[in-house]
Amino acid sequence: MTPDSDVNPFAPSTKLAELELIPGTPERLVGPYRVDLWAATTFLATLLNASSIWIFFTNGTGAILEPILTPLAQQSALWIPVYCFAVPLLIPFMPDTVRQTFAALFISVGLIFGINNLCGHFLGAFVFVNTFGWYQTVVCCLVIALLVFAQCVSRSGHFARLCHFTAKWATIAVCVHGFFFLVSRTV
Repeated sequence: MTPDSDVNPFAPSTKLAELELIPGTPERLVGPYRVDLWAATTFLATLLNASSIWIFFTNGTGAILEPILTPLAQQSALWIPVYCFAVPLLIPFMPDTVRQTFAALFISVGLIFGINNLCGHFLGAFVFVNTFGWYQTVVCCLVIALLVFAQCVSRSGHFARLCHFTAKWATIAVCVHGFFFLVSRTV
């Protein structure tokens, strides 16, 4: 590069601006790291879920029904918090609508399964899973997240843009779970 060149290698990159889908909109695929009430509540609910799984698994009061976490936890109980916090730790990087949708999912999963696991440990009966089933309880949590997403869409009116952002982050979450699935099959 010559000294009289117009290209400044230290100038800010325009690559982040290319992630913007609709010109003039402030929401980007990767937002600023933001720990708001949604993210903090997600961390607390995930902590409840991970610690309750740890308690009942290490004490032998129940079995893990989650198909990816089961072989990982049988190999080492240290996989429990790693697996539980893998996607919730990405929530502060997500744009507002996507953050609220994923946070609603992980808050409902954390609270419902955390309470379920603690009931199983202390009362001897896993209330939600014994009553409704594991898959039905997960579907209930997904429906809660979809209702939050629908509420966000109805507030903003940008259905296509919000679906695009949510699909990209859902792909990232599926890849994270796919990684754990591959690891669980090799242990």
